[in-house]
Amino acid sequence: MTFRFLLLILLFCPFAYAWIEEVDDCKVCRPIYNSTCRGVGVPSLKTSCATAKETELEYTVGLLHQIFPNLPVNSCDAVITCPLGTSQKIRIGIEEIPSTAVYYWCEETGKNAGKWYTPGYWNKPGNLEITSVACRPIG
Repeated sequence: MTFRFLLLILLFCPFAYAWIEEVDDCKVCRPIYNSTCRGVGVPSLKTSCATAKETELEYTVGLLHQIFPNLPVNSCDAVITCPLGTSQKIRIGIEEIPSTAVYYWCEETGKNAGKWYTPGYWNKPGNLEITSVACRPIG
């Protein structure tokens, strides 16, 4: 599901407009998308990654908690939609692995403030702490 689709669903809720106006920018959490990405094919197709702008990345505060109640209320949320021909890769420590998630969150307060997470999957259960996300060419 993309952020736009989720937002469309929310717009049909009677409280949506007031709720969206209350969303503040993330203050503690740094951007999670790989800032070194210069665009698909730059410098080469094999080593490139899409820019954050190409992914239509959007950060919100607390929006995803309304859809996924297990996420912290105070989370900074990121929804990423990779361009065609690319797929998401997340960095855990020094390892970059494929990801099936489309959303990520970071707590703005508390003991885990500033740390980004993604939901786990079959071979990596639980919430995974990540250091970056990039949309890399498939193949």
